[in-house]
Amino acid sequence: MRLLGLIACAAALAWAQPKFDAASIRPLPPRGVTRLNGGPGTSDPSRIDYGASLQYLIMAAYRVGSFQISGPAWLADQKFEITAKLPQGATGQQLHEMLQQLLRERFHLTMHREQRVMSVSALKVSKDGPKLRESTNPRQQIADDFDLPPTGPPNQLETDREGYPIVPPNEGTWLTALRSGRARTHQLNASMTDLAVILSDQLGQPVTDATGLTGRYDFTLSWTNGVSTDAGADSGPDLATALRQQLGLQLETSKAPVEVLVIDAIDKDPTSN
Repeated sequence: MRLLGLIACAAALAWAQPKFDAASIRPLPPRGVTRLNGGPGTSDPSRIDYGASLQYLIMAAYRVGSFQISGPAWLADQKFEITAKLPQGATGQQLHEMLQQLLRERFHLTMHREQRVMSVSALKVSKDGPKLRESTNPRQQIADDFDLPPTGPPNQLETDREGYPIVPPNEGTWLTALRSGRARTHQLNASMTDLAVILSDQLGQPVTDATGLTGRYDFTLSWTNGVSTDAGADSGPDLATALRQQLGLQLETSKAPVEVLVIDAIDKDPTSN
């Protein structure tokens, strides 16, 4: 009787695992632009349309940064289009779990977790105090923080007189535009945690909010990210300098253990639709 009970419990847990009602996976060219459309909290909550690398799909499914994934280099190059239908009333958390299940079933992903010591940064207020404007804009509706930050497509955006890309505001913490070595993000009603997410992606290491600032703010941050290709253009501030000059914030770096997902096995080609 006890064995039958354990089998029944295992079956119930398997049945309770959130899954897409249907999912189609197709390969994309390596240079395809990352996109995440639809899902809970968006205008199309019952459907997703994603175009992303396997690395990015793992990041999205497990809500980790690229620096928290240890696996084959080709993860960043193998890109796929995923179109899937969600069960009615699915939540953002369930969407993460559905993506995890899809990676296990269709790509045969297996992995384990390790603690590894790496550089980490704390976002703090600089000695001259913050240069931030309290937001009067309504908070943006996003899909349960399902907005991990890819970089905007390079050299495809209009620029201002200083050579920085012109980016629309209020597009979520993921939007960082880059053109000719110059980067910019424009945020409305953003918290310091939102900013830490942006910085974490740009620096390739964990960034935590240690500012003590609990409000929500409107801000634009512009910096150089590499060598500008515009002849005669000023080099502009690096990210650390831009933070201090434009927002009155700074980063303090140290070493700490960070949880890493170690990929044990994953297929380049998913099982058929």
